[in-house]
Amino acid sequence: MSMLAEKIEIILDKTEEEKVAGTITSLKVYENYGSTLVLVNHKTRVYIKRNLSSLLLGSYGIFHGEWRESRKNGQYFLANTFEIGENPKNKADSESITARVFGRQEVSKSFCNTAERLEPLLVYFLDKKKKHVAKKIINAVKPKDALNVRDNPYLLYFKGLIDFETAEILALRVISGAKKIVEQNHPDRIAAAIVEILNEGYNNGMSCISIDEMQKALKNKIQINIDHETIYKVKGNVAVIENDMLYIPKIHYMRKITLKNIARNTTSEYDDDNPVKKLLCNKYAILTGKAGTGKTTILKKIASLKNYRVAITAMTGKAATLLGENAQTLHRLLGYGYKGFKVKKLDYDIVVVDEASMLDWYTAYALYRAADHNCKVILCGDARQLPPVKGGSVFAELMKLLPVVELDKVHRFKNGENNVMVYKFNSYRTLINSVVKLCIKLNNAQEEYQVITPVKNNIVGTYKLNEILQQQLNPNGKSIDERYRIGDRVIVTKNSYNKEIDVFNGQVGTVVDTNKNNDCIYVRLHCNNTTLPFNKKEIDLAYCLTVHKAQGSQFKRVIFVAPETAYADFIDDKMIYTGTTRGVDKTYVLKI
Repeated sequence: MSMLAEKIEIILDKTEEEKVAGTITSLKVYENYGSTLVLVNHKTRVYIKRNLSSLLLGSYGIFHGEWRESRKNGQYFLANTFEIGENPKNKADSESITARVFGRQEVSKSFCNTAERLEPLLVYFLDKKKKHVAKKIINAVKPKDALNVRDNPYLLYFKGLIDFETAEILALRVISGAKKIVEQNHPDRIAAAIVEILNEGYNNGMSCISIDEMQKALKNKIQINIDHETIYKVKGNVAVIENDMLYIPKIHYMRKITLKNIARNTTSEYDDDNPVKKLLCNKYAILTGKAGTGKTTILKKIASLKNYRVAITAMTGKAATLLGENAQTLHRLLGYGYKGFKVKKLDYDIVVVDEASMLDWYTAYALYRAADHNCKVILCGDARQLPPVKGGSVFAELMKLLPVVELDKVHRFKNGENNVMVYKFNSYRTLINSVVKLCIKLNNAQEEYQVITPVKNNIVGTYKLNEILQQQLNPNGKSIDERYRIGDRVIVTKNSYNKEIDVFNGQVGTVVDTNKNNDCIYVRLHCNNTTLPFNKKEIDLAYCLTVHKAQGSQFKRVIFVAPETAYADFIDDKMIYTGTTRGVDKTYVLKI
């Protein structure tokens, strides 16, 4: 009894009925049974045959009943009655709250005033062992704003200090007096939900959301019906509405300015079939074509023009290495750092961008802003391939607005077409065994190849396949730690310009050695046979890569492992197309 009752008051009253009292930190309502499971002080389970869905987290509950034993879950408290009471312990004053956050560190009177006014919220984070969040809040909120923030935690969400889910808990569950801090239809709750939905959409490849889709998403997110009129009333710093489409304000601004810049495009007619001359007739233009049609060859011709200062770039470091030693990433050309893109004017006559299907609005805005001074921009890409991970397909939208030179003759693949062989299996076990056998066969034949899959977490995702292939292809490699062995195939995951030579995200190599402390791994890069030191955060296993990681790369042979669509709903035609066009000689598609 004493162990279970740690930090909980458990006493016998005059009627021999036991009592549990403490802060309510969690609850689960079983509507079918009309009962509730309450967690008191994060650890004591209290079961009561009443629906307590309106009970507020953070309130002080007093439960009367008796202890019971469960074979499955151990002891729990079965309550007959309960009441909301005053916590008998003295509430922490502002000084003790500040001490819990900052320790013995001396803090200003301003911080103490803020802590006093934000006490209910700060106690929540401290009880959750999230002192760093409490510290950020005290540092960010001014004393004059503290009461407003306490009564409306969505203001913390708008400042980026907490996530939406936490704001919901604080606003609808944490007690302030005897009522919820924020009602369900509060304008700031609706605004925060709209911001969250727009951000989720952007992270899932959507640059905007229709007002009808937003209405449905709000119903799912906050469980209330919001009419169109209410959505239209949101402030400009929450969302921008244009043609019944909602945009993240920053994305809307960057898209608007980018489209305004390219509208000033100058063009001239050219009847020759020479694609280079056609492209150079325009200030802004696009080179496109299926995989293997010679786009890279055209870019190299542009790079060799003698009378022009040409910057050859790509959206990924790996793609840049295929364009020549003077190529670089577009982000590096534009001076990207933690404060964004620093370069405001490009001192070149022509800027070429390869793998432009991965272009997002942030980068497009920085590029056309910097090129708005007598600098030509040629985007090169294939709209059939994957768009950027975040936001919509900028490249596809620009193709509708800019002059396009399209190549249609395939050169990369044997006989002018992609040599794809498809194999179907009845089970994942036989599929995985076939992948292993095929890898061993290609290894013995010393063929260059790469295993590719669309997903990470599936049974045939990169995590599992890397683990299996490491064990089968490198069983005797000397262990460096639990993850890496000498002889492992690895991929560089970050661009680095401070090594012996520039190293780019996407380059593949083999682990050849480690230092005495095993915290530095030496990798021989396959592209140039150079051996360089890497820390473990700069590399990852590469027996199997995601399609996104492989985009912009070429391999003689590719083994494309496709899971059932039930496990990966996002596998679309672009994903399949990108994955199956990485192989030059042959692509093996293995699927259920």
